[in-house]
Amino acid sequence: MSCIVLVGGIIGCGKTTFVEYCHEKGNHFFKNGCTNGSSVAESESYKIYKITFDDLCTIPEQAELMKTHKGLRNFRVDLLLAAEHFVSSTCGSECKLGGPLSERSQKLLQKMEMLNNSCSAVSKAIFFIEDNFYYRSMRYDWFQIARRANIGFCEVFLQCSLTIAIERNSLRGYSIPEQKIKLMMSCMEFPNPEKYKWEKYSVIFDSTKQLQLSPLNEIVDIIKKASNNPAELLISEEKIKAQNLCSKNAIHQADKILRKLISSKVSYLKSSASNTHTLKTLISCAIDVRQELLNDLRQGTVQVPENSANKLKTNQTKHVR
Repeated sequence: MSCIVLVGGIIGCGKTTFVEYCHEKGNHFFKNGCTNGSSVAESESYKIYKITFDDLCTIPEQAELMKTHKGLRNFRVDLLLAAEHFVSSTCGSECKLGGPLSERSQKLLQKMEMLNNSCSAVSKAIFFIEDNFYYRSMRYDWFQIARRANIGFCEVFLQCSLTIAIERNSLRGYSIPEQKIKLMMSCMEFPNPEKYKWEKYSVIFDSTKQLQLSPLNEIVDIIKKASNNPAELLISEEKIKAQNLCSKNAIHQADKILRKLISSKVSYLKSSASNTHTLKTLISCAIDVRQELLNDLRQGTVQVPENSANKLKTNQTKHVR
């Protein structure tokens, strides 16, 4: 199974170096990163592809785009369109996006194909996507691409101290303003798989050391797990959890409504019941009806419709009467 691997982090954390390392190593990256000294079987061979932001949009081009409102944002939209076509064609599947590509998207697609020597479909492809990805919404767009292509999705976030990031940045052929790096670090939304189930396969990697000196087992393992679990399954899991939560909330609201109705009914019965025995019998009956309805809701025998609060109150009133 194929997989999209997002490589994110602040400027100077080593994203490009990491992607280049993985791309250069190719399938050996997975062999050398295996746990317990095991190796990747021939049948598990992967083809490595890379989509790095700076390769597709040079620093001068980025500076020019930043002069216009939403310049970089619009560029990323075209990049996503091109990438989806690239991923689909590489995996041998039909791109589910309708309509032709824009002129810029077409050029970006051609550049991706040229940089990756892409000419034929493969069964097991790993797409390393490099960008800052400091906002979760930027990453979710790529998750949707993985979902539509029915392939895996995972995130590798590189993390180092601000001091090291600034030092690395100063050693490059071009230098990003220090203030921008600090701002990016303060805005960084790291993966949160507990809250966002689509980020289930995520890892934060300490990129302080050189890659050759760092154990990459955790990264290799997370990529393999994601590869064997298409993104569509994560959406299904999240939907199920949301439905369960919604169901619990509906049952809780139903219980509150029923208790209130029973309380009102008890007050009425106290003023009209002929004797204590009759009163106890009627109250017991009302409580039994409440419990029966709640059990039906829990078991799905009674479906809770939209605007359930108002409809439920009407239905329950009939039962209590």
